[in-house]
Amino acid sequence: MRFLGLLVIGMVVCPAQNTKQLPEGPGRKTTERLCGSCHGFGNFMRKRDTRDGWNNVIEDMIRRGAKGEEEEWAEVSDYLVAQFSPVRVNVNQATAAQIAEGLQVKAAVAAAIVKHREGNGAFKSISELAKAAGLEEAFFDGKRGQIEF
Repeated sequence: MRFLGLLVIGMVVCPAQNTKQLPEGPGRKTTERLCGSCHGFGNFMRKRDTRDGWNNVIEDMIRRGAKGEEEEWAEVSDYLVAQFSPVRVNVNQATAAQIAEGLQVKAAVAAAIVKHREGNGAFKSISELAKAAGLEEAFFDGKRGQIEF
């Protein structure tokens, strides 16, 4: 009940934000559909949590009546972790495994990042990182808050 009271207060103080403000990324549409019908996304935009923390939130919402398939909730969890996680990755110091997990990229992409860093020195920008990873810079748009140089 205390959580519900905080949610109501939060909705009054911070009205629901437009779904277009959610960062792009895999799972965005599913998150909008499953979560957006009951409340706005202001809470997501301010909150940072671990996978366990986000999964606890999802489980609480399911107990409260949120509907969705198991695969859809897994997609929402992945999206929330990728976009709203406290995990920060220093791409100039992290191992390939840390980069892959922290930035939710394939192991081969993470390995390419480390190989480029070792051969060419420290990254200074998202643009350099994207080029080394063989990805479009837009891929990292929703992950900028997780990347340190």
